[in-house]
Amino acid sequence: MTRSQLPVLQRALSAHEATPTSRTAAHLADAPFRFGPPEHHAQPVPRPEGPGAHWTLVETLCELRIRGAKVVETTLGLRVRHAHRLPEVAAAVRAHADVVRLWLRLGRPAPEAGWDDGVALQAAWRRERFAAPLAPVALRAGVTVADWPRFAAQLEAAYAEGPTGPLADAVRRDLGDLFDRYAWVAEEPVRRPARALAA
Repeated sequence: MTRSQLPVLQRALSAHEATPTSRTAAHLADAPFRFGPPEHHAQPVPRPEGPGAHWTLVETLCELRIRGAKVVETTLGLRVRHAHRLPEVAAAVRAHADVVRLWLRLGRPAPEAGWDDGVALQAAWRRERFAAPLAPVALRAGVTVADWPRFAAQLEAAYAEGPTGPLADAVRRDLGDLFDRYAWVAEEPVRRPARALAA
């Protein structure tokens, strides 16, 4: 719909509201633009303010997903397409380049079961890159996981309950500890062949 069509639609809606049984407005009776009470509308997504370099990782991933910003990996690093129109997004991508690169390599995992983008990224990383470690895993100081399949099944079950579940804090802590400790050990940088020099 263009801006010039809005007054026409507003006049038609006003006419229909004034005389809903009128034959001239009868075609609007089943129109899909009937609005419910305000409580039925989806809550607005909070948008970060200020320059993108100060955004958190979760705000950065959320903005990339909501805006549909295209991020490409080049030999010079990550670049946001049309960065001149999205300077704050480009600054946020530069500030969180390593995690955004991992997010891209994992296929831009979207939040599921109500979790935020950061926890969704950690869960996707654990499933994809840290699915079956060979040795007992040191989760944090003083905590070692010996039975990994059982731990992973319990973690998935608690994750499926969402951020309001009884074990939500434990899921955040365990995924965060695993990610912080092992994500960058397992992640290998992209190796690009050196350009052959002309002889």
